[in-house]
Amino acid sequence: MAFLSFIDAVAFICFIVFLVLAISTSRRIRDLEMMQQMKELVDKKQETPEQNKQ
Repeated sequence: MAFLSFIDAVAFICFIVFLVLAISTSRRIRDLEMMQQMKELVDKKQETPEQNKQ
């Protein structure tokens, strides 16, 4: 019985680690997407004066 509870504890710890990694990864991906959107906005702002000159 003690062996079974040990396995359950290990599985529980692995599950928590997996959750933490998933949350941090999704945050990182969201940050990267936001940076990409900001970069696109800056590019659009830089393109408009050039188009206005033409």
